[in-house]
Amino acid sequence: MKKIINIALIGILLFLVSSCHEDFLVEKPYDFIGPENFYNNADELEMLANSIYTWGMHGSSMFNRNWWMIASTPAPAITNRYNYTHSRTQMDSWTYDNQHAYMENIWRYLFEHVNRANAVITNGANIVDAKQEPAGYNKVERVIAEARFFRAFLYFFVTEFWGDAPLRTEEVASLDELYLPRTPRDEIRQVIIEDLLYAESKLPQWTDYTDADKNIGRVCKAAAQAMLAKVYLTTGQYSEALAACDAIINAGVHGLAPSFKDMWYMHNPSGSEDYTAHNNEVIYDVQHSHSVGEAGGGLTNSMSPRNSNIGQSHWTAFAAEYWFMKSFEPGDERFEGSFLLSYETTSDREGHSKGSIVTFDVDSILTDGYREDGLVILKWLDADPTFAYWEEPNFTFLRYPDVLLMKAEALDMLNRTDEAYEFVNMVRRRAFGLDPSTPSAVADWVVGSKADFRKELYIERLKEFIMESWGTVDLRRFWDVAVPICEMSSKQVIMQKNEDGEDEEVEHASPKHDINPTDKFKLFPIPVNVIARNPELSQNPGWD
Repeated sequence: MKKIINIALIGILLFLVSSCHEDFLVEKPYDFIGPENFYNNADELEMLANSIYTWGMHGSSMFNRNWWMIASTPAPAITNRYNYTHSRTQMDSWTYDNQHAYMENIWRYLFEHVNRANAVITNGANIVDAKQEPAGYNKVERVIAEARFFRAFLYFFVTEFWGDAPLRTEEVASLDELYLPRTPRDEIRQVIIEDLLYAESKLPQWTDYTDADKNIGRVCKAAAQAMLAKVYLTTGQYSEALAACDAIINAGVHGLAPSFKDMWYMHNPSGSEDYTAHNNEVIYDVQHSHSVGEAGGGLTNSMSPRNSNIGQSHWTAFAAEYWFMKSFEPGDERFEGSFLLSYETTSDREGHSKGSIVTFDVDSILTDGYREDGLVILKWLDADPTFAYWEEPNFTFLRYPDVLLMKAEALDMLNRTDEAYEFVNMVRRRAFGLDPSTPSAVADWVVGSKADFRKELYIERLKEFIMESWGTVDLRRFWDVAVPICEMSSKQVIMQKNEDGEDEEVEHASPKHDINPTDKFKLFPIPVNVIARNPELSQNPGWD
């Protein structure tokens, strides 16, 4: 592994804990602190654990753009306006190689925070403290459970992105410990499962806290169970995945919010970031605030459309692919809730004067005045451009509809597809603004109506979780049905009338490069600089 791991250790020892608008992540600077004079009780261990929560905040830089480039854009839903040789498009067009800078960045930050989790786990094992917080939960065990959740969570992405990887379960304490060979992915997955089972047994439900607002950003029991379901689906343990989903459903702590659009409260006056108002739908998200420091998000500039009044720069690195925009049915509120349909212009362009409102028209892309060929993703846009890089929207990773769709997937893989329809229909009913528990002729899939249930389920996941970090993971788990969609979109020629009434090709609403989906694309290449710094590492097949 890279020497950066040792630098991360120094950062932990200096212990500059980053801030967030939730109290438990308020910044608290310390002088130099080492293991010999810290980690003496549960409260001190918790302060170290708080530093793991910063894994996705702006201070790490990965959440400005890089994370979604590799976590979302390879899937067939998001594209951008650059040509296929551009680094931002290479992930979308599958033309990346082992020198792509974004991958090295993500590898480094994932392992930095694995080491932080290991620091909590290693030092927590030596602490004896009977303090309970919340009541009924030993605080030391609960904090270690948080760390073990994150170690599993981070290693899950490592193994899904790169396969075999260096496995480290103890804190890096010297330069001699920097270099490890790759451990087979199946062995790492067993560690992931063990960590998540421990976390499930020791973490409270978020409703167990007496001060839920203060602790709203902490991972809870359902987060461990949801990640267990994801791991089990990946390993083909479908009965275990089903049981993990049922544990969440039967607990009755989480549920579907009445409105999909309300989840993205920055863009809906009736929305709220209060989980109670969300009907407890959010299970885990990365907390952000408009605070200059380490607490804000940094994605708006990478998503906001050119010539708009949103953000300070306009790179538009993420926009919807044409087929994906056209796939939404009339009445599906996820279309309006996921995409920026209109914006105010900041200059005179394409027949629209400064200050006018332009509205996207998927059937008139060349003439509607919307500067991008694909709709901009709405979810993580901060409408206030004065907070560039310190943006408020939280980045959601686990929501209750994911549990329902994972249950449907497990049932389908267990040849119980007829039972799976209802759990997809619950998500679809909410998407159409209906009661999830009441059958609907408008939203429901009729049992047996889908000739390829797995393909349709994959597309439903794309619609529900666009830009929620599961694009690449789902692509690889649904490889058999997802790859044909990627190929279809990449070869799609979109012709529409221009302002002169002539047929013209829409350039940037698909990857525009013939994807060659060989098995090597089931894994990313190990970054070349990572291998150069760790002589114990080998490259994935086909990427030398």
